[in-house]
Amino acid sequence: METKNSFISKLSTMVYAMVILILAFVAQLAFAPKAEATTYNVTPSSACSFLDALTAAATDAPVGGCDAGDADDTINVGAGTYTISADLGPLVTAGNISIIGENATNTIIDGAGFAGIIVGATGNYLIENLTFQNFVSDGDGNTLILNAAGNVTANKLIIKNNTCTSTVPVCAIALTLGPAEVNTTISNSVFYNNTAFFLIANARVPAIEGTASSPTMNVFNNTFYDNDAGIAGASNTDASPGQSVLNFYNNTIVQNKPYAEFVDLMFSVNVGPDTYFGAFLNMRNNIFYNNVSLADAPYNCGSLVGENGSLTSDGGNISNDTSCNSIFTSTNDKNSTDPLLGAYQQVGNTFVLPLQAGSPALENAVAGSPATPSIDQRGVTRPQAALADSGSYEYVYPTPDSGGSGGTLAGTGWDAKTPALIAGLLVLGGILATGYAVKRR
Repeated sequence: METKNSFISKLSTMVYAMVILILAFVAQLAFAPKAEATTYNVTPSSACSFLDALTAAATDAPVGGCDAGDADDTINVGAGTYTISADLGPLVTAGNISIIGENATNTIIDGAGFAGIIVGATGNYLIENLTFQNFVSDGDGNTLILNAAGNVTANKLIIKNNTCTSTVPVCAIALTLGPAEVNTTISNSVFYNNTAFFLIANARVPAIEGTASSPTMNVFNNTFYDNDAGIAGASNTDASPGQSVLNFYNNTIVQNKPYAEFVDLMFSVNVGPDTYFGAFLNMRNNIFYNNVSLADAPYNCGSLVGENGSLTSDGGNISNDTSCNSIFTSTNDKNSTDPLLGAYQQVGNTFVLPLQAGSPALENAVAGSPATPSIDQRGVTRPQAALADSGSYEYVYPTPDSGGSGGTLAGTGWDAKTPALIAGLLVLGGILATGYAVKRR
């Protein structure tokens, strides 16, 4: 059985191996050409396959039935299931790439046991409206998205049935491994039934030529449900000044359980060797319900914080157990409180655990930085009342009952009196008509 000491040793080995890999990617960028935009319209039967389109966009070279990519590329992915036959691989040409599905429930990328995307070039990358399933780590810490160089936004995704257990404990479904000033945003998505050491992680590693950097990961409006995995980790092993920051806000975290004994944690901050500078995991407006340890003990905030690490609450968090008592001490934090959630269910193109009427999460959110999102995971406007709700779901209050139907006036009795009034008018009309006829005689 592996120990926490061996975890730390493996973590160090993995981090430095990844630095070498990233340097190799960066070396390919020195003379990267700039060009105009290319748009790929991919379907399950198109000559330009999804994997070939991604490779063409990543390398600015023609691949299979796909034209060469340019500096700014868009891959529009039509509805269907795309089963890949190789790792999605590294994006190594500087530029901007958008990968956009029709919607996450009907546009499915099946990893079939392969690994996902490594962003090894500067630029802006959008991944949206897709399901990613059945991806497996290739041994370098990457399962689905590893951001090592760019600004990545993963939005409106369904991430399910993926595995990251074949490497050291930094292995995560979505990972920032930043030797540079990189930013990763994960929003409006659902993580379901994944198996991993951690679902998300933000790791600052030694920078190129000692350049200071502060990789940041913003994670908001997501549902984490029924995973065998820790939730999040943040670390900083760079000897040059800088920070690793993971902002975790307005998420709903329910029925998760760690994968392995030596990482029997929901949150890990600066656990490892050479933690010279700060790593910060900031939580706000989240809902935690029935997350447990390997021993099935209440474990919503099961965590380990190392040297120069910080796990803090900025308020608005709710936990239904006592494991968060020492952390959730800010405005509107609530411990040992049932958030009154509904069943896990599909709503539109995503999956949520809805807030029920009377939930203590209603109007419980607090302001902060980054700002509370203006919509919830479904796209519903926040706030629906004076203040926004905690969690990824914004409760929509029922429309007040008018008390009648068909546009009648509530409470006046007008609808009940109408038949009698009409009958009276008909009788009166008959009397008048009869009188008129008699008079003419």
